[in-house]
Amino acid sequence: MGREPIGQRVGGTTKEYYFARMSVTPNQNDPEFVKSQWIGSGDVNVEHLLDVFTAIDASSDSVWRACACFMRHLYWHKNRLVILGSGFEGLPDDRSSKPACLSELSRLFDLVGNQVERERLLTCFLKLEREWGSDYQVARTLRHLDNADEYFKEGIQLAKEALRIGERLGDRVVQVQCLAVLARLFRKGEQIDAAEVASRATCLIPEEGEEYRLRRSHRALADVYQSKGKTGKSIHHL
Repeated sequence: MGREPIGQRVGGTTKEYYFARMSVTPNQNDPEFVKSQWIGSGDVNVEHLLDVFTAIDASSDSVWRACACFMRHLYWHKNRLVILGSGFEGLPDDRSSKPACLSELSRLFDLVGNQVERERLLTCFLKLEREWGSDYQVARTLRHLDNADEYFKEGIQLAKEALRIGERLGDRVVQVQCLAVLARLFRKGEQIDAAEVASRATCLIPEEGEEYRLRRSHRALADVYQSKGKTGKSIHHL
């Protein structure tokens, strides 16, 4: 049998098929993670289809959410940028899929080392989330706006704001992540005592299910003690 014309193949069935496959969460801690690795070899075709879908049905949030999911898969399995990016910022600010698209695109820029574009997109994302009143997303974004060395003082203030939001929400994970950011920034600013306090707090998280984060916390605390010349304590945490 001959191949179907592209106009027929991008219909509802094809769209639902790809949307369903991309809905598998690309998270290394998820048992289903292996099922998302197919994107490494099929990414070009998927991006082409998404480009067609956005042209045909630009008003559909499901299409733009699929773009966000696609970029999330690329983040884990294939570090590259996308040609879809130019359309994200043109979406109306009240479109529910716009923040997710900006956030995922910023992560791809981070992977390819373009921190200027990453920070710019995160700032746009943060503006939208503040307008929408999403404290959780604001906290998550704030703790990422800290990379540039020359802006570490501003980064500390942003991380502290994110920490306060995490405390208000009672979200322990966000609190620990913010404390880890603070510990790193305090060390960057040679505020070693403050870095020690923040690092010690991150080591108090429960071990079960948080082994990776806990290892990083102990390593950070070991580095702090090494900076203070407390070799014994540094070795203990290592």
